[in-house]
Amino acid sequence: MRETIAFALTSKGYEVIRAKEGAGGLDVALKEKPALVLLDIRLPGEMDGWDVLSSIRADPEMNTLPVLMLTTINELGEIEKTVQLGATDYITKPFNVERLLEKVKKLIGDP
Repeated sequence: MRETIAFALTSKGYEVIRAKEGAGGLDVALKEKPALVLLDIRLPGEMDGWDVLSSIRADPEMNTLPVLMLTTINELGEIEKTVQLGATDYITKPFNVERLLEKVKKLIGDP
């Protein structure tokens, strides 16, 4: 799924920086200061997406950074927790790539 998302975004002109796990993603976000973080709730490693989101929201330099969360449609509790922790928006899996691109454009505009 990561590759599909990256391809869709780069084909529209967005720059994509990827990380393989939560802590690595947080490090990348802290260093690179991206325009948007696209974050899955379920991540390999010690930090899940909620941990990463909480860390972003706790950082004074990044607490307004748009975060688009990926969540599973069958688990409504995930959506509620995602919103409570401060996600800017979310998209449920499985999702249509065009819908993802619409949400990205809504959050950060054209590349």
